[in-house]
Amino acid sequence: MEEQLKDAVQLASQTGRLDFVSSLLAAISLLTIFGGIFAFLNLRSNAKKTAEKVATEIAEQKAEEIANKYMQDNIGKIIEDYSEFIENHVNASVADQIAQAQEGGENGR
Repeated sequence: MEEQLKDAVQLASQTGRLDFVSSLLAAISLLTIFGGIFAFLNLRSNAKKTAEKVATEIAEQKAEEIANKYMQDNIGKIIEDYSEFIENHVNASVADQIAQAQEGGENGR
């Protein structure tokens, strides 16, 4: 049996069939390697896009929750500050007087 196996390997070697099989296996291996690299890079890109999308959604949701909680906790102070702003609002005539004073009217510039 071993003699027959040696003869088959020798015959394949002499006719070039071993070189063909080796080349074919090498080509299949290279295709598999390049396919694996492409699949890895594609998977990594998709994972990054998905992670960014999910992180953005979660960040927006958390920011909205925090803003709502702050407004609910401080509604009295917010209304008080807004009322003070409205009361102290400068109208156009007062703004004109301030501008004239800064241009040199009252300060002597």
